[in-house]
Amino acid sequence: MTFGIDTRVQSIAVFREIESILSASGLGFGNIVKLTVFLAGDPRRGGTMDFEGFSKAYAEFFGTENQPHKVARSVVQVAALAHPEYLVEIEAIAVE
Repeated sequence: MTFGIDTRVQSIAVFREIESILSASGLGFGNIVKLTVFLAGDPRRGGTMDFEGFSKAYAEFFGTENQPHKVARSVVQVAALAHPEYLVEIEAIAVE
């Protein structure tokens, strides 16, 4: 699966995948109570994480008119993720 070339685009792809998983269980983003976000350093940014890019993607799914719930989240930079092109990994905890 190709997620995109930057943190914002990859974050949107991951959120859409989370949305699909939640939907299959009859849940939605309003059921998420906690996100843990791992951002790898982006080589195009001198190895620093792109928190702004992630935040822009987050704002497309949380705190919107359709989904006003803003979930608790922790965002940390990691040295690397499982695939060298991955910049984002998101763990979501949801409740019914």
